[in-house]
Amino acid sequence: MIIFTGTGRSGTEFYSRLFDTNHHYNVKELARHFPPTNITLDTAPFKDLSTRVKIMRDHLKGVDIKTFRDSSNPYVSFLDALYEIDNNIKIVLGVRDGRDFVRSGITRGYHNENKYSGYSKTPCRDDPYFPLWTNMTPVERMAWMWNFRNSKALECLEHVPKENWMIVRLEDLTANEEKSKYWIEMLEDFLCLKASRGWLKKKCNASKKLEFPPVVEWNKETTQGFDRIAGKLMLTLGYNNKLPDHTINEDKSQCEALNNDSGTMVSIALCVYNEVRFIKETLESLVSQTYKNIEIIAIDNASTDGTWEIIKEFSYRDSRIIPIRHNENKGGLYHVSFIQNYVTGKYYMGAAGHDKWAKDMIEKSVEVLSTNDSVILVAPMTIWIDIYGNVIREEREEIDTRLETTPAGRALSMYKEMQRCNSFFGVHVAEEFRKVLPFPGIIGPDFLMIMRMATRGDIVSCRDAKFYRRKNRHEIYSCDTHKRQIESMKITGLATIFPLLVSRLYIIRELLGYKGTIRDRLRLIIYSLKKLFLNRSQIKLLITDVFLGIFGDKNLK
Repeated sequence: MIIFTGTGRSGTEFYSRLFDTNHHYNVKELARHFPPTNITLDTAPFKDLSTRVKIMRDHLKGVDIKTFRDSSNPYVSFLDALYEIDNNIKIVLGVRDGRDFVRSGITRGYHNENKYSGYSKTPCRDDPYFPLWTNMTPVERMAWMWNFRNSKALECLEHVPKENWMIVRLEDLTANEEKSKYWIEMLEDFLCLKASRGWLKKKCNASKKLEFPPVVEWNKETTQGFDRIAGKLMLTLGYNNKLPDHTINEDKSQCEALNNDSGTMVSIALCVYNEVRFIKETLESLVSQTYKNIEIIAIDNASTDGTWEIIKEFSYRDSRIIPIRHNENKGGLYHVSFIQNYVTGKYYMGAAGHDKWAKDMIEKSVEVLSTNDSVILVAPMTIWIDIYGNVIREEREEIDTRLETTPAGRALSMYKEMQRCNSFFGVHVAEEFRKVLPFPGIIGPDFLMIMRMATRGDIVSCRDAKFYRRKNRHEIYSCDTHKRQIESMKITGLATIFPLLVSRLYIIRELLGYKGTIRDRLRLIIYSLKKLFLNRSQIKLLITDVFLGIFGDKNLK
């Protein structure tokens, strides 16, 4: 059984045309179960699952559930019951930007409803908004309706296995031809059906009958009224504070002026290759962040172990995940620059497919960035964990470059405090991060990227932003690590023969060019020479490097 449903004005008919389904099968019979009575939530229809299952069994009597396909909004109240009837069901829940739902609903007079119905046009008596209803504006009433319906739909889906449902935003199907094609292919893959794509030529909000003004014309009071009621769920469903691309008569300059909060989006770059063991844990950690205004650009580097299938599964149920797959392994260096084409947020964070984060890691980092104009990178508190999630140790970095006044001074301050380049996995100002690209083709390019960031602005540690970095490899020799990095990053040239030597020389050459007082630059170079070449462990690594370059690794052991 395949069911397309939504919470009203969310494209249910689009899906019926796309996949040749029944539309509103026996809908009048279904609608009679929504009595227009003024009741409480405890006595509302369908409160218990057994009642909903009974109603659905009666509704589907005589239907072959193996081949049945239907699209109807009232199904949204029965999603868990439908799964009880057919464990192989595929559910597509259509959602829509709440602000467009408001415009469409006001035009149709939904805000004038005075009685509760099971399809939730007005609150129950014990709903917090019930006593406020008569004094609420049309926008606030419609915002409540959108928030209530979608919240209840998501609650139902919590009782249905993740592989049985997919959430699709109407805007993703109507934004542009490329994005539309991508999401239709995702639907086809999920449903194992081919779509009839011609019907998508109709555009969202193309109707001239909408009487309520477009979002760009909303005043501050109207916008705040909507956000107070529906703002949190908007973020959960992947709608940031940007104005929608499909708004009628949209004026881009006007959008930019009104869109003061658009920069709060955090873009997360998740580049993975064969991470099937940990990828679920990683994605769960990201989607459960308390800071909801995120997008997760998940790029699979031609994995062969099932990683891609897990990413797709997560993207079906969380529209904030943007899944991208390469047909060949292009290497880590390529992806850092490639992914910037998809980053839309003001802030940027890199992520690996085996790490985890405290639930408030991003929230704590954004707090620091938003209150310190000079800070362009917040370094997390790194906690190393093993493959089982057990804590190995904490790395106590106390980074704060704000006392330095020159690029060379900040780089030196950063150099002295950082450990293992953990700062690279912090939250960056995206615009500044793009300016330090591309990655150099050397061992340890993340070190150099952090140094470049330090020359552009301040870097500070946030001990409340906890990052769990997993030690998932057991490499005994440094040469093993170098070989893996050369292969994974597709490094070429002399760096493949003398990786450590080339890396050190490259770093010294770049540090020589950093601006600052003569004193700052001299301190930086002296410290770098000492750190890179004169300590015992580095000399040992350098000798090993040269030995490997001449004789190969077989003679080492």
